[in-house]
Amino acid sequence: MNNGVTMDLLLINPGNFRGQGASEHLGILSLKSYTRAQGFDVDVLDMGIEGLNTEAASKIILQKDPRVLGITMLDDTKSIGFLLIKTVRHLGYAGKIILGGYFPTFSASEILSDFPQVDFIVRGEGELTLNELLEVLIKNKQKDFSDILGLSYRDKDVVINNSSRPLISDLDILPPVDRKYAKNLLGSGKPLRVFATRGCWGGCTFCDIISLYHHSPG
Repeated sequence: MNNGVTMDLLLINPGNFRGQGASEHLGILSLKSYTRAQGFDVDVLDMGIEGLNTEAASKIILQKDPRVLGITMLDDTKSIGFLLIKTVRHLGYAGKIILGGYFPTFSASEILSDFPQVDFIVRGEGELTLNELLEVLIKNKQKDFSDILGLSYRDKDVVINNSSRPLISDLDILPPVDRKYAKNLLGSGKPLRVFATRGCWGGCTFCDIISLYHHSPG
């Protein structure tokens, strides 16, 4: 499998999104930077940039055998994301599986009810919630799941949605976003994405960005 070396967390972007082709997913790259700064061994696998199908990605996951597998989902990447989850479980992956991103935030109860392969869902901004969850799962910190804001999970087959975590008020606590795939994209002539802020000044009723940030107080 992994020659005895097991990483704490592997974050997956299951595919290209919003018709933009291969592009850095800065959300999970920010999660990588923050959790790594807290002392966890973390890496990212972007299936879109690396051109991986479900079978190829599953082999990498099983080889790396992370203690925790985190998968981000949009509406247009959820199908391959769920297929990946079912595939790695079928092939024997026994670690915890966490979902995050827009689609899981809005559909946490339904996902946890319909997909027993999924253990947790991190709703809204993920850095602080994910870190607190990893402290329990990996560092064995004595803390109840019920005390982790922004977390959804099952307790004896009952879906629990904890209170939403307030938005991060001081973005300076976040380290610079990891740019693992920057050279890949620049070498292919594609542009890089840039974080200038979070959220959006607009109020478009159709936009998932507005809904996501209204999901949390702050």
